Amino acid sequence: MHRRFRCAGYEEEYLREQELEKERAAEALRKEEEERNAPVDPKAIFALSNVLDRVLDRKGDLNGQMDWVKNAIPFDPVVFSSNQRHRKHAQGNVKRAQDALRELELSLGLAKQLQAYLDVQLKMAREKVNALALRTNFMSLPKSILTEVIVLAVGQGSRGPNVDVDEEMSARNKAIKLSHVCRQFRNIVFSNLKAQFWSTLSDQMIDTEKIKFCIARSGKSPIDVFLKHWGSKQLEGHFEQFFKACFLSSKRWVSMVVGDYQRTRREFGGLDDNYRKTRDEEEKLAKHLEVVRRNIDVIGRVSGNATVPKLKKLAMYFDKALTPQLLDPKHNPFWRWKMPDLVELKITDCHPPPAGLTFAPTLKTFMMALDAKSVQPFKMAQLSNFLASCESLDIVYLSFSNWTPSSTTPCQFRGFASVRDVSFLFYTCGPEAAKAVCSSIHFPKATEMYLGIEEIDVKEGDIHFALKNQAMVDECLNNHPLLKKLKFSYVTHTFLLTPILLPFNTLRFLEELFISPECWTEIKFWGDPDDSDFPTPVPKAFRLPPIRRLSLDYTNMRRKWDNNISWAKKFFAQMKKQGDLDTFGKWDVCETAGWARPPPPSDLSSAINDCLPVEKISSRWVYDN
Repeated sequence: MHRRFRCAGYEEEYLREQELEKERAAEALRKEEEERNAPVDPKAIFALSNVLDRVLDRKGDLNGQMDWVKNAIPFDPVVFSSNQRHRKHAQGNVKRAQDALRELELSLGLAKQLQAYLDVQLKMAREKVNALALRTNFMSLPKSILTEVIVLAVGQGSRGPNVDVDEEMSARNKAIKLSHVCRQFRNIVFSNLKAQFWSTLSDQMIDTEKIKFCIARSGKSPIDVFLKHWGSKQLEGHFEQFFKACFLSSKRWVSMVVGDYQRTRREFGGLDDNYRKTRDEEEKLAKHLEVVRRNIDVIGRVSGNATVPKLKKLAMYFDKALTPQLLDPKHNPFWRWKMPDLVELKITDCHPPPAGLTFAPTLKTFMMALDAKSVQPFKMAQLSNFLASCESLDIVYLSFSNWTPSSTTPCQFRGFASVRDVSFLFYTCGPEAAKAVCSSIHFPKATEMYLGIEEIDVKEGDIHFALKNQAMVDECLNNHPLLKKLKFSYVTHTFLLTPILLPFNTLRFLEELFISPECWTEIKFWGDPDDSDFPTPVPKAFRLPPIRRLSLDYTNMRRKWDNNISWAKKFFAQMKKQGDLDTFGKWDVCETAGWARPPPPSDLSSAINDCLPVEKISSRWVYDN
């Protein structure tokens, strides 16, 4: 194809001429608008009014105006005469004719201006009338507005980062029902709703053809997959057909959730061994777990060593479903997948993945929870080896329930420097088991930590329980010296009211401290040699870290008010002694409970106003009813 211009100069000249043409057109349009909207001369209004009056006098006959013109502007030949009277008469005729001509000019100019002005109004009015004529009922609305109405009706708005599958399925079912109203609604539902509307797949969808339909309608949008019931909602023997239909779109999967921890406990009467289930609940749970195991096998057979290239989030909640054989990582079908973009992994009641899987280099967030009463605990070396292969890991959440010293197998102490945010939760664990976990792995460069120690299992008659609890806390916190933010929750199982000393000498960079001391009669974080129950020495040259924010959560502040205020006074007195009180930012106190009760009898600011100004204190009372 030949170029339009062989010379760059010609092309520049052409483009410049095009720009000038646009400018001339814009200027002409501006002048035309100015002329159309120019103020009207009152003389022109009077002149045009005279014209209309003459026509009106003849009852609409335009000849009335013509007769006036003939009379005002005579067409007789001009006779030149030296007679004075004749000359004055002729001059009067000329003057009358000139006035008539001027009146005609003014009338015509105003008529043209009115025509231009009315032309614009006519065009605008015609468009509005035509639009109003079409909008005789709801169906006459433009398709764009009808689409928005349907989106609002089904309750499906813009998606957030976390997809609620129940809301998505509800919105889709409503849209399908609306599509049965009329042909136009059907066209809007299936053609005008965004592709993202159809991009959620769930095991609540029984009809395989509907799954294929949704995949087709989703276009190229990323797809979220939810098997929250582990396929148990499918007809018996139909899960394989269902999963095959879903797996056709696996190249576009971005998130996948398998199982639902809370739902399992809600539907099957709890999985806690201490909960006494009825025979029907036990039979229902056993049947459900058997279905889950069969469907895990189906997933492995259908997917094999598949590549899921865009999957970023994977959550698997096994909830007591895995047999000892399935606990072996080599039998877990998901660990055979190649997931090169995975950044978030959450698993419960499952052993850690093997080290060196394809997603290990990209993983940013890892969450793992295991209940030793549900499945056999893993060896800490398994977890340590996997974490070591995750070179980009930033956030780690680890939850251990019902772990005992005999079920916990520690490994060689190992640190993982990439992690900045770490959480440890020990629930009904023995203190020795928790200490074994913390002596196996640590995150030396973490700056944020949540440490939850709840319902610690203490053997009856164990006189060393306080020392064991202290050793457990020390083992965890001493290994994380760079913490700037610490959330600490501590609830003893036997309510023996054992204070814990936080190792502040180690936590030298701590700036934010959040504490939930639900069962303590007195909080002591730097020792108290005068305590008759738990005498503890005060370290030499003791110094609190540069804490800028302190938050305390209680469940019954009124009952413990005096002890808590006593502790707060000591805390702020120490801060003042160190010279750090001026830089302290905020003290937050929050009471939460399942029932309403009066607030503490004392005012927070008056209790410690010698140390802390009122503007640095805040309090909240949050009750469930």
